[in-house]
Amino acid sequence: MAFLTSPDPQLLTFKMFKVVSVDPSGKKKWAGTASSIEPSSLVTKSNSSGIGVKSVTVRVSFVARDSWVLKEHTSNAYLLEHERLHYIIAICVGRRFYDDLLALTKPTRGELQSAVNELIAKTSRLAQTIGDKYDVETDSSGNTTQQAIWAQRIRGWYSSKKLTW
Repeated sequence: MAFLTSPDPQLLTFKMFKVVSVDPSGKKKWAGTASSIEPSSLVTKSNSSGIGVKSVTVRVSFVARDSWVLKEHTSNAYLLEHERLHYIIAICVGRRFYDDLLALTKPTRGELQSAVNELIAKTSRLAQTIGDKYDVETDSSGNTTQQAIWAQRIRGWYSSKKLTW
């Protein structure tokens, strides 16, 4: 069982993003960071409560093919830090997903599989919700006061390995 990230957030640079001339999302942003949270190698166990997750690997990855930065902002260190924090949000949500998977126990294998599927959907929604709120409150890095508040919050989650949301 393992919780893995690739790459380390501090190694993320705009050289890993597609450089574009216009925002492909149409939202007039300067950059977009994509990530994935993927479970694999799930092993079950039986106990007095039913069937649970004995071990699982969860990998949180930066998805370069879906990440982009506007050409004129490839040297913007402040924006790069904002995008790194988006990736760290995914890591924190992924860690919670990992912990939640290991805590799952259901009466039957079918119910366990359904619970895993529900948890995957819930995790995706949570990552999107936090990322959207982060962008709104920081004005996608334009509000320096809120950016500093969010940076402290996100780095706190990351260092404590505990997402408090």
